[in-house]
Amino acid sequence: MRILYVEDNQIDVDLVEQKLSRSAISSILTQTDTIESAQSILEKDHALFDLILIDLDLPDGNGLALLQWIREKN
Repeated sequence: MRILYVEDNQIDVDLVEQKLSRSAISSILTQTDTIESAQSILEKDHALFDLILIDLDLPDGNGLALLQWIREKN
């Protein structure tokens, strides 16, 4: 499973990485910390990821705005 994780808190990133490494799910985690960088990644190839995890409180805006942007693109 290919996962994009949009999170600016490194402690949360570490926890998710730890949980994924212990799970039976084979995954590749790509982490970014801003809406702008997530949009840049997704504009290149939005089908690259099976799952996107988005923090609601990001340095450059609200995670719900990113979700809305993703919906509009797809």
